[in-house]
Order: sequence, then structure tokens, then C-alpha cells
Amino acid sequence: MNKNTLKLLRNTALILLVTILASAVLFGKDSKEVFQELGSMDLPHILLAFACTMLWELSSGLSLTVFSRVFKKDYRVSEGFLNALVASLFNNITPSSSGGQVAQFMIFRKQGLKSDESAAVLWLEFLVFQIVLCIGSIFFYLLRADLFLREFSAYNIFFFIGLLLHIGLIAGIFLLLRSKRFYDFIFGKGILIGAKLHLIKDPDKTREKLNRTVNSFQKLLHDLKDYKSSFFKAGLCVLPRLFFHYGISFAVLTGLGIPFTLENLVTCLSLSSFLNVASALVPLPGGSGGAEAFFVLLFGKVYDPLKVRAGMLLWRFFSFYLLILVGVIAYGYYKIKEK
Repeated sequence: MNKNTLKLLRNTALILLVTILASAVLFGKDSKEVFQELGSMDLPHILLAFACTMLWELSSGLSLTVFSRVFKKDYRVSEGFLNALVASLFNNITPSSSGGQVAQFMIFRKQGLKSDESAAVLWLEFLVFQIVLCIGSIFFYLLRADLFLREFSAYNIFFFIGLLLHIGLIAGIFLLLRSKRFYDFIFGKGILIGAKLHLIKDPDKTREKLNRTVNSFQKLLHDLKDYKSSFFKAGLCVLPRLFFHYGISFAVLTGLGIPFTLENLVTCLSLSSFLNVASALVPLPGGSGGAEAFFVLLFGKVYDPLKVRAGMLLWRFFSFYLLILVGVIAYGYYKIKEK
């Protein structure tokens, strides 16, 4: 068993342990009632939640395909979908979702993209996703601002800090590309600070790699002036990606008896958006522990707490553990095909 497999198993075991402990604390003495509530979930809503998960990943694969076709005209949607599934696997088992892009880069290289092209696609897709995510988060917050201001005044700080982190990432990318002072700071003092904190092992190699990537990205942005439609198409792919991701909570909660109404759909989408942004503050893989607690705290103020706690288990399975399972299958298929 190689080192990567051991790391995967170790991180997955840690995630499961944290989820079990968090669930035990959140369920308290009502564990029996929660599991009885789970039995009321019907097959159509299970299929709906499964469909939301797969369409979420397909949307991610489509946005990767849009940018990949700038360099490789015959890049297939199935290749983008495979790449997205493997990325979700490694994002979900690494702290702060840090492993997905490494896996994507490796797969892009095997799919026929050059190193600088692979890096550029990942930068572009990440940038478009962050922009749409921030706009979407603000939009969903405003949709139910009355609810957030009335019921969640104590939790709003987590949402706004998380949102500022995402906005900071976008600003950081543009500053790196446009500001020479910021560029010099990152390549000079920034890397040295990282080395002193033992976050960067080889400063020179890191500086060279980052410099090469930024230069490739700058060149790509200049070349892509004629490919403005690619940005627009990728943005359109991210919109349903967010909708299907946030729609999983609606699928599982309506399956447990919450009315299937437009108002509840809007509420679930807004609460899920709030949860997604706030849980970015949890450094554990997949926001383990924090995501479960936030789900129960947020949804439990609006819906039946017993149904919410049962729904949390289903939501966590479809939005997280199912992606690990499917991602393992996709990664296995990739490794077999590679041989």
C-alpha cells in the first residue's frame, strides 16, 4: 500500500470519526428518534438528492471542458466530468480542500494538455467559480435577509468572514497579475515568510514554479481576449453547479416531510449558501464537524429539529461521502485506463 493510499485512508477515517462524534453530540438523547425519522425518507427523494449530486459534478466538469477546449478542441465532456469527480475526492479528504487541483493537474497532463495549459485552466476555472460563488452568496443572502437578520444575528459574522476570504482570494489573484508591488512581495517576502514558518520547503523552487505559472496565466489572459465567450459559458456552468449543490438540502428535507414549496426551496438554497460560505472557516477536510453543526443550527431554527438532524445525515452523505465513493471509482478507472 503506497503513501498516497495510506494518506487517503487516514484522512477518510479522521473525517468519519469527526462526523460520528459531531452527530453524537448533536443528537444527544434523541438518537433513536432521529434514526426512526430516517426511515420515512422515500425513494423518489433519494433519487432526487442523488441527481442533484451528479448534476452538481457534471456542471463542474462542463466548466472545466469549456476552458480546456481553448487549448484542445477535441476535449470531451466525459473527460471534464472524470476530472471533476477526482478533484472532489481529493478536495474532500484534504484540509481546506487543498488536494483537488494537484490531482486535476495530473489528470489534465494525461488528457493531453501541456503543463502551462493545465495550470491556466485551473486558474481560470477557480477564478470564475470564486466570482460566481461570491455573487451567488450575496444574492441568496439578500433573498432571505429578513430571516438571517431576525434569526441568525449571532451567526452572520461567520458568513461575512467566509465571504471576505473568498473575495480576498479573487483580489489576490488580480493583484498578483496587475500590481508589481504585490507581485514582488509574494515572490520575495511572502515566500521567505512561508519558508521560516516551514510551510515552504524549497523557496527557490517554489518561486520558480509560481513565477512560471503566473507568467503563463498572464499570457493566457492576454490571449483570451478573443475568447470572452469562454468566460461567459464557464460562468453559466457554475450557476447550476451552485443550484444543484445547495438543492441537496431541499431534496432530503422534503423527503422527510417538509412541504415541497417554492418558499422552502428558496429558504433551503439560501441557508445552504450561508452554510457553504461559513464552513470554509473550518480547516478540517470537508469542514468536518463544523458543517454538521452549522446545518443543525441553521436549519433547526426554521424546520422541525428532529427532521433537520435526520436530514443532516442524508445531506452529509449526498454532498460529501457519496462524492468520496464516486471519486474513488473515477480515480480507479483513471488509473486502470492509464495502464
